Amino acid sequence: MNTHTINIKQKILLFLLLSALMSISFFSQTYRTFQLDSERWVNSMLAAGIIGIDLSEADFGMNLLSCDGIVWDGMYANTLEQGGHDTMYLLWHSNDYGSRTVQIAGTRKQQIAPQGWFAYYLGLTYQWTHIPPKYYYYILRLMNAGLLALILTGISFELRKAYDIFFASCFYCACLVSVWIINFSPNLYWAAFTWFLPMLLGLVCMNNPSVRWYMYPLIALSVAVKSWCGYEYISTVMMCAIVFTLTEYLSSLGNDKLRAKTMFSLTWGIGLSALAGFAGAILFHAYVRGGGDVISGLSEIYHTDVLRRTFGSADGLPENLADDTLIREAVSASVIRTLARYLFKYEGWPALLMLLVSSASTITAKFRHNISVKRDVILLAVSFWSSISWFVLAKNHSYIHISMNYVLWYMPFIPAAMYVFLKQRLAVFMPDPEQRAALSEAVPAFIKRAIFLPCTTTR
Repeated sequence: MNTHTINIKQKILLFLLLSALMSISFFSQTYRTFQLDSERWVNSMLAAGIIGIDLSEADFGMNLLSCDGIVWDGMYANTLEQGGHDTMYLLWHSNDYGSRTVQIAGTRKQQIAPQGWFAYYLGLTYQWTHIPPKYYYYILRLMNAGLLALILTGISFELRKAYDIFFASCFYCACLVSVWIINFSPNLYWAAFTWFLPMLLGLVCMNNPSVRWYMYPLIALSVAVKSWCGYEYISTVMMCAIVFTLTEYLSSLGNDKLRAKTMFSLTWGIGLSALAGFAGAILFHAYVRGGGDVISGLSEIYHTDVLRRTFGSADGLPENLADDTLIREAVSASVIRTLARYLFKYEGWPALLMLLVSSASTITAKFRHNISVKRDVILLAVSFWSSISWFVLAKNHSYIHISMNYVLWYMPFIPAAMYVFLKQRLAVFMPDPEQRAALSEAVPAFIKRAIFLPCTTTR
C-alpha cells in the first residue's frame, strides 16, 4: 500500500475521530431543558408517529398533541402520574395512550418543518421495531448532534486547506467548548446542523473552484432546507456561505488580479445560489400557507412573521402579545441598543473580549511591528457583520430572545477573531514567514504521527 493511500486513510480516520469527540461532547454536555418549549413541536410529531395518528391531511410538520383535552406545554416530562398530561409521557409509556383521547391541538405555520415530518415518519416505524419510544427521542437528538459535529469538523478541515492549521484549530476548539453550540446541537426543533452546512459548501467551493457548478445547487438546497426548518438566523446563515470568499476577494484586490477575479465570481455564484434557495423556500412556503395562493401566503408571512421579527410595530400583533412589556420595549429599541445587549451583558463577554483583543492586536501589529494586516482587518469586519446581521435585520426578535441568540457570535466571528489574534502574535514572536509556515505544517504532522504511529511503522 503506497504512502498516498495511507495518508488518505489517516485523514478519514482523523476526521471521524474528531467528529466523534465533538459529537460525544455535544450529546453528553447539553443542558437537557434548553429550548424544550421549542422542541415540544417535534416531540409531538414523533409521538404522533408512534401512536399512529393520521397526518396525511396536514400541511406543516409542526403540530402539537393534546391528551384528554390538555395540550402539552413542553416544559415538563413524565408528569402524568402527578396529574399532568404530556406527549413526553406518551413517548415514555406508549402502551398507555389507548385509554386516552390524543389528537392534534395546534399547528405552527411559520415554517414547513421537515424536521417534524422526519420525526413523524421515524415514529411510524415503531409499529415494526417496537423499540421503547424514549429511545427514538434519544436517537433523534444524537443524530442532530452527530450531523452538526460532522459539519463543523468538515469546516475545520476546509479551513486547514484555505488558511492553516491555526484557523482550523481555533474554529474547532471554539465550537467544541461553546456552551451555546453545545446546547443547540441536539435540539430537534432548531436542527443546528442546517446553520453551518452552507458555510461548509462555500468553503468547498473556494478550495475547489472547478467543482463550483456542482456546489451551487447544493448551496441553494441547503439554504432552502434551513429556511423550511425555520427562518431564524437566516441572514447569518447566508452570510456564512460567502464570508470567506468575500474576505479573499477583498484581500486580493490590488495584489492578485487572477485570484480576485476567481473569488469575485465565487462570491457572486454562492451568494446568488443562497438567494435562489431562500426565494424558492419562501415561495413554496407561501404556496402552502396560502392554500395554493402564493400572493396571499406571502402577505400572511410578511405581516405575521417578518414584521414581528424585524422592525414592525406592536399595533398589528395579537392583543396578548401587543400588551407584553418586553415586546413593546423591543419595538421601540434602536439597533444600537439591541446590539449592546449582545456585547455588554454578561453572556456576551466572549464576543466583547475577542473584539477588543483582536482589534488591539491588529493595531499593535500594524503600527508597532509593521506587519501587514489587510487580510486580518477584512476577515474581522466580514465575520463581525456575518454574526451581527441577524441582530440588525431582525432587531425585534434579537432584542427579545437574548437567552439564545448569543450563539450567532460563533458564526463565525469569535473563531475568526481568535485566529487573527493567534496569527498576529505568531508573526510578532516568529517574524520569518518560512518559520511560521514550517510550524503550520509541523503541528498536523505531529498529531498524525502521535495518532497513527502504528500505521507507519515498518514491519
